[in-house]
Amino acid sequence: MELSSNKFEELILEADRSLEEDNKPIHARPLNAVIFIFNKLHESGPLFNPKEESVDFPVTAFNLSNHIHLWYEKRYGDLLKVDFSPSRFPISINGAIYRCKPPMIVGHITIISSKNQFKDKRILNAVDCIESLPNYVREKLDSSTENLLQAILVTCLETTHEIKAKDLVMLSSAQSDMIVSCEQLLGSNINASLSAWHSLQFVEKTLKTYIHKYEKPKHIHNIEKLKNRAVELGYQADKSINWGVFNFNAEVRYDPSKISVTTALNANYEAWKVGFNVLKQL
Repeated sequence: MELSSNKFEELILEADRSLEEDNKPIHARPLNAVIFIFNKLHESGPLFNPKEESVDFPVTAFNLSNHIHLWYEKRYGDLLKVDFSPSRFPISINGAIYRCKPPMIVGHITIISSKNQFKDKRILNAVDCIESLPNYVREKLDSSTENLLQAILVTCLETTHEIKAKDLVMLSSAQSDMIVSCEQLLGSNINASLSAWHSLQFVEKTLKTYIHKYEKPKHIHNIEKLKNRAVELGYQADKSINWGVFNFNAEVRYDPSKISVTTALNANYEAWKVGFNVLKQL
């Protein structure tokens, strides 16, 4: 098999259009494009070539996968990257807010939170999960920030594990709310009100998931009423949760200044606690 530059471009564009029509995610397209072209030409060859075959033309059965992966890298760039983190949460350090993304975990590990570095792969250091944390800031971390970081990270991991295990549409939607809640507190266009609203949505959906075991939940956003109804149905609310942080209504979505950043951060953290507390009782 030998393909000229023009013939390869024709085939790869056809493959990509077909994969797009099949709603194939971008990160999965390179491998599927290799299969597509091999099948179309009734040829066979390596799906991924670890020998780093040349990407000169003509394209052969042995370097087709290399050509295709290079083509996708040029065309889609970072869109090819897969985010394996189950969720994320914001952490405020010295007045700046950073994104903390815990990794997907398989097996048993020890979770700590320390500005010090550890090489042991059996240890997950919560500080290592903070994106773009300058070394200077890391070296100045105090124990209270380290303790908060570890507590939220453990709660986040446990909660997302429960969401995955339950495999319910409403809980998957709730998990997406927490991603939005975090993202709204980052960068230059912070919207603390919208962040807090999505934290409330997470709490609302987890409580309604509990209530749904016994009856159809009412179509309300009032967290206090939902919590009280869940308690009447058997839910045991953690006394350490600050439910008052969700004492606002849907109008905050339209006023970015309605909720402070501090309140939004607290709403995010309390939402993770609610999620952990509720899902452990489902």
